[in-house]
Amino acid sequence: MTMKQCTSLVGFALLAIAIPTNSEGDTQDSGTARSNIDIQKFLETKVNERLMVVSVSLRTDSNEYCKVDFYENTTIHGTFFVRHYLHGNRLQRSNKQRESFIGEFRHLHQATLPKLDSMYIYQYDLYESHKTLKNQLSPENVETIMFQSNDNVCAIFATSPDRRSNREPQSSFDLRIRASDINAQHQQPCLRNAEEFLNSLKQEKGNFRVPDMETLKRCKLRCEQQSSCNPGHST
Repeated sequence: MTMKQCTSLVGFALLAIAIPTNSEGDTQDSGTARSNIDIQKFLETKVNERLMVVSVSLRTDSNEYCKVDFYENTTIHGTFFVRHYLHGNRLQRSNKQRESFIGEFRHLHQATLPKLDSMYIYQYDLYESHKTLKNQLSPENVETIMFQSNDNVCAIFATSPDRRSNREPQSSFDLRIRASDINAQHQQPCLRNAEEFLNSLKQEKGNFRVPDMETLKRCKLRCEQQSSCNPGHST
């Protein structure tokens, strides 16, 4: 990564965090972008069904990094999900294609209380084995919603290592969208609003771009074509 790219990445993260809670220039009908953020609402699941969420990187040089999550049993406290990595050479830390996580919902800085904006994600096996020592277990990553559409169809997430970890404190950003809405008519405003959010960051937008509909469809199709990543009865 070049110095210019690093500066752009840091600037994007800092400016996104600094977005005011009240602005007349907001692009969404419901008021401020921050008031829409509610991670429980975005990851809400139905009884006995899984929620399929497709994610594509905002980085223009990411070679179409694609991943798909399946969420189950979302509550006010958190969720369980299985994550499929569908572009293996983008998974820098390992060559795993599938991982299971527990997500604990938290409030960091984006949502309007009592809504929550983030989740600490833990490897499922480690989380289960440390239940009695949970305070001694550091999360794998912290995932925070920076933008959420007012129809809860899509969101922009920032993912970064927990501050207690020894890993390099570098954030990644992606657009996440409910798979069931990828082909729906009302999905288009979601992408447009996400793009307006990025544009509001002006120079700090850097090498970031909201993926188009065809890119999202390709990511979803990769999952559907792999037996290990079958949407089944997901919503």
